[in-house]
Amino acid sequence: YVYTPKDAANYKIVKISLNNPDLANAIVIVPEDPYAKLASFGLTSEGLYYTLSKNGVEEKLYYLVFGANKAAELKLPFTAGSISLSTKGPRFSDVWTNILGWTSDYQRYRYLFPENTFKLENLSAKAKYPEYADLVVEELMVPSHDGVEVPLSLIYKKDMVKNSGNPVFIIGYGAYGYSINPFFSPELLLWTNEGGILAVAHVRGGSELGNSWYKAGYKTTKPNTWKDLISCAEYLVKEKYTSAQKMVINGGSAGGILIGRAMTERPDLFAAAIPEVGCLNQLRAEESPNGPINTPEF
Repeated sequence: YVYTPKDAANYKIVKISLNNPDLANAIVIVPEDPYAKLASFGLTSEGLYYTLSKNGVEEKLYYLVFGANKAAELKLPFTAGSISLSTKGPRFSDVWTNILGWTSDYQRYRYLFPENTFKLENLSAKAKYPEYADLVVEELMVPSHDGVEVPLSLIYKKDMVKNSGNPVFIIGYGAYGYSINPFFSPELLLWTNEGGILAVAHVRGGSELGNSWYKAGYKTTKPNTWKDLISCAEYLVKEKYTSAQKMVINGGSAGGILIGRAMTERPDLFAAAIPEVGCLNQLRAEESPNGPINTPEF
């Protein structure tokens, strides 16, 4: 079973022979969904489980019994920002899901196929974070410089008022097709305790909207990556979430291209820019020990 973007920007699952692993002769098991990215899958003795992610921030779980023509959506214990699947392999029926979101720590459930229910099976006691009980998550689509809409996730206290004075911390990456899916970070969420807004810009170069989203911020289309971030920042100012004097941008490694170019193209738009071990000069980086393996990306 192969998970591939070949002729399917949002990915598909196909079956091929191990003796003759030729994609040209592959049988499509799960076709591409035009509105959501096929994010992961796992095999059990009864069938195949897979997840579909909308805009990289809302994920649903499906189950396809071997031999069936159509998969069934499984009702999750709570709405998932992201899901990770684990199974014991195709000889066993066991399957687990880790479900989490921007404001909820992961919970581990075993799915019981015959009963069609989820059983909570955390491996240890979960920490409680009452200080984050009153957070709001807002998922937006922001028009970029070319009219393409970019997902922007905002997390803040429910009593936040739009008055242009809220400090905003924006994180982004936008390379290698890596998506910033919802994750729970007590450390980052501390920003909201001080009245700040935590923002995640899902810029092109990642794959939140599939493989085409990745290639739309890749090599000759790379400027879309930082222009998407700039557009998100401009939107937050326009809608009075914050002001340029209150906005910080942050990204690491290849995300340094995102942060560095946004900083040099629009220095008036940000109070601070924090590239962490940032790639800021790719021409020079080609000669570094880590350079050759990164050259194909940039």
